[in-house]
Order: sequence, then structure tokens, then C-alpha cells
Amino acid sequence: GRAATSPKAGNGRTGRGGGGGGAGNSNNVRSEGGDGGSGIVILSFASTNNTCDTEQTLQGGHTVVAFKEIGTCTWSVPAGVTSVDYLVVAGGGGGGSRAGGGGGAGGYLASTSRSVSGVSTLTVTVGAGGLGANTLQSSWNSGSNSVLAGSGGFSTLTAIGGGAGAMAGAAASNGGSGGGASGGSTA
Repeated sequence: GRAATSPKAGNGRTGRGGGGGGAGNSNNVRSEGGDGGSGIVILSFASTNNTCDTEQTLQGGHTVVAFKEIGTCTWSVPAGVTSVDYLVVAGGGGGGSRAGGGGGAGGYLASTSRSVSGVSTLTVTVGAGGLGANTLQSSWNSGSNSVLAGSGGFSTLTAIGGGAGAMAGAAASNGGSGGGASGGSTA
């Protein structure tokens, strides 16, 4: 007979780049690995006024803009802004199935006072979290990279997606943070 399937392991949190949970394997009951959490890109710059809209917050004289939607968009640098602080977090890796390891966290890049003088737009890509493996899969998914790119001397910044967790008897994937090793046999 076919082994019963138990519930899926825990997922990484959206917008945090965490890896998905690894699956258990107890008494021949197999469960699925959890999905990795998606990445996030955050910019902060000195505010020229005290107004904000629904996608921005004002914190200590800085406007903070968070990009949480998975995919790519173009952001216009506001007039008068000459530097930004940034945090770029990639998507976390999916967890492995069948006594599998947890997915690795998405890699991150952070810095303060990055010049945007002469840059009119930045291209922002938020990486997706990797899907956790189901009980029948022999492969699983690493998280996607998150990227912050611009023109006019602004070099591309790429945070690497977290590695997928291993299933029993297989190697984990490399990534911003490698995936977890398997727990052993599936029997």
C-alpha cells in the first residue's frame, strides 16, 4: 500500500526571505516540505517633507519605501534625493519532503548612504520563495533572487535566493543560505 500523507511543514514568512520547513517522516507517514518566504526590497532616504502615501512610511526624518510584491517594477527617484539606504532580501528556499531539511534563508545585502545622484529610476525585483517539495517530488525549489538596479553609475545589487532543503538521501541546494540536510531514511 501507499504511505499516508501528513500535513505540510511550516512555510517561511512572506516578505522575510525565510526558508520553508523540512518535512517529517514518522511511522511511514510522509509530509511535504514548507514553502520559502518571499524576499523584500526596502529603500530609505532623507525626507524633504512630512507627507507619505500608503506605500511609504516616515521614520525619524526618513521616508521608507517597501517593495513586497513578487516581480519587477520601476521606481522613480524623487527630486532632491541624492542617497538611499537599502536592504535587499531574496526569497527563501522551499523545504524538502520525506524527512527533508528546511529551506535556506534568502541572502541579503544592506548599506547606508548609497549615492543615487544622476539616477532617475531604479529597477526593483522582489524574489519569490521556493515551493516546498511534495511527497512525490525528487526535486524542490530554491528561492528567487531579489535585485536592485539603476543607471548612471548605480551598479546592480543581487541578493541570492535561499537553497532548497534536501529530501532523504539527496543533497541540499546552494543559495544565499544553503538548504538544510535531510533527516535520513524515508523508510
